[in-house]
Amino acid sequence: MWFLLAFWMVGPELVLRSATVCPAAADVAAEMTPLLPAGTSIAIAPALDPPGVDRAELVVADGIRWVRLIGSDGRTVQERPLPASVDCAEAARSAAVLLAAWQFQGHGELPAAAAPAASKPPAPAPLLAAAGPASLAPSPTAANLSRSGAAATGAQAASAPAMLAIGAEASLGASGDSRPVGGAAELLFGKASGPGLRAQVGATFGYSIPIADGRATWNRVSAGLGPMFQIHRGAWGAAAHADVQGARLGISGDDRLPAPRGGSQLALGVGGGARALRDVGPLAMWLDATVMWWPGNHEVFLLGSPADSRALPQVEVTVALGTYFFLWR
Repeated sequence: MWFLLAFWMVGPELVLRSATVCPAAADVAAEMTPLLPAGTSIAIAPALDPPGVDRAELVVADGIRWVRLIGSDGRTVQERPLPASVDCAEAARSAAVLLAAWQFQGHGELPAAAAPAASKPPAPAPLLAAAGPASLAPSPTAANLSRSGAAATGAQAASAPAMLAIGAEASLGASGDSRPVGGAAELLFGKASGPGLRAQVGATFGYSIPIADGRATWNRVSAGLGPMFQIHRGAWGAAAHADVQGARLGISGDDRLPAPRGGSQLALGVGGGARALRDVGPLAMWLDATVMWWPGNHEVFLLGSPADSRALPQVEVTVALGTYFFLWR
C-alpha cells in the first residue's frame, strides 16, 4: 500500500478517463502535455482515484461524444459535445484544449453548450479553427495556450511527467537447442517519454543439453536491474533497455544417466533489448525482444567421469509479451 499512499500524497492534478477509443485517454493526455505548465501531472485511468482530485471523462451518450470535467465532489463542472464530423486525432486535440482551459486556466471561461434537441440530429459543428458563435473555437485563454504549445514542446519534453509501473510478462526463449519458457515481474520508474530505471525478478524453465546417453536439464531464477529509455506518441510507444542479471541455475540429469543427481550454479549476465508498447485503456501492453550473454565457464559433467562434460550455452534470445497492470503517469 505504500506506493498508493505516495501516489495520493504527490498525486496528479487531474484524472483522465475515456469510455471510447476515439479519442482514447492516452491520446488526449498527449495533446494536453504541451499546453500545461511544467511539472503538471495527469493520471490516465488509475486503478484508484486519488481523493480531492478533479476527473475528466470522455463518454458517448446517444451517439454523441462528450467531454466532461467533474469536480472532486462528483459535480459536473463543465461539459461540451465533440463534433461528429471530426476524426479521432481532431477530437483528442479538441478535448485537450477544452480541458486545459477549464482545469488549468480557471473554470467557467467557456460558455456552456446546450444539449442537442431530441427532435432532430445536431448540425455538424465546425472545427476548432473555425469562427462563429456556435463553433467550438477556444476562448482567448485557450487560444493563447494553443499558440504557445508549439514553442513549449521542447521544454515540456525535458520535464515529461514521472511514471511508475508494475507489470508482468510471459516469455519464450532460445538457448542452444532448447526452447525455455518463463515469466517475470518488473517495476519501472522514470519518465513517460525519457529515461527510467527497471528492476525485475523472474523464473525460466525448460533448458536442456545432451550429455552421454541422456540430457541434463536446468531452470533459472534471476533478478535484474538496468536503465530503460522510452518514447511515447499518443497510445503507441517504444523502449530500449539494458540489463544486468544475477541468476541461480538448478541443474539435474534425466533417468537415462547413471545415478542422476542435481546441483546448482550461480551466474551473472548482461544484455539488452527493445520493446514496442501500446496503451489499451488502463493497461499498457508490450512486445519485447532481449538478448542475454552469460559469460564465464558454466558446465555440467557426469559424476565419476569429469571428462564427459558439456558447456552450457552463453547466449540466450528471448521474446516476451507483457503488460503494466498498475500504471501511473
